[in-house]
Amino acid sequence: MRSIIIIGANGRLGAALTREYQRPFSVKAFARNQLDVGKLDQVRSTLSEIEFDLLINCAALTNVDYCESHRDEAFLINAQGPRLLADICAEKSARLIHISTDYVFDGKQDTLYRGGSTGSIERLCRIETGRRRRGARGFSKESRGPAFLGLRAG
Repeated sequence: MRSIIIIGANGRLGAALTREYQRPFSVKAFARNQLDVGKLDQVRSTLSEIEFDLLINCAALTNVDYCESHRDEAFLINAQGPRLLADICAEKSARLIHISTDYVFDGKQDTLYRGGSTGSIERLCRIETGRRRRGARGFSKESRGPAFLGLRAG
């Protein structure tokens, strides 16, 4: 049986995915109080103990006004946390689905977003965090591996 990790299970999407997938798959779902993507050491130690085939990340800070005034926290949760998840998945040869919003991907492109392209997560992370160089490296090809899928819901 396939094993799935769902992070952000207390949100609407995470809860719906947990309900949908718990019957046909072995699902371990984490709410924020169980696994906080902003606590990188906790994420690494918790996920290193679990074998899984797929990780679905539904966790994010989505309140734009809050993110604007709390840029470091937003960067930690919306860029550094997902990068760590990508690294962990690559180490485990697991697949990662990272679900974002139209506040991260602008939705103006009909084709796949490529690193550095207008509207990509790399470009917008740089912009939203005061053009920090580390934002551009958040989802580099090397860190996400071949089994990474980013989805925009909006």
